[in-house]
Amino acid sequence: MQKKTRRFERTAASVCKEYAILTLATLVMSAGTYLFKFPNNFSFGGVTGLALMPSTLPK
Repeated sequence: MQKKTRRFERTAASVCKEYAILTLATLVMSAGTYLFKFPNNFSFGGVTGLALMPSTLPK
C-alpha cells in the first residue's frame, strides 16, 4: 500500500504574509532598542553594544 505524502506548497500569499510578519517583528525590536535601551544606557552585547560605546563618549 502506497502512503500519500503531502508536500508543502508555497503560494505568493503565504510568502508575503511571512515577510510581513518578519518585517513587523524587526520594527518592534528596533523600536524597543531605540526607545527603551538607548536612553537608559543599558549595556548590550554584540554589535549593538559596540555601537553604543562610542556614542556615550564625550565629544
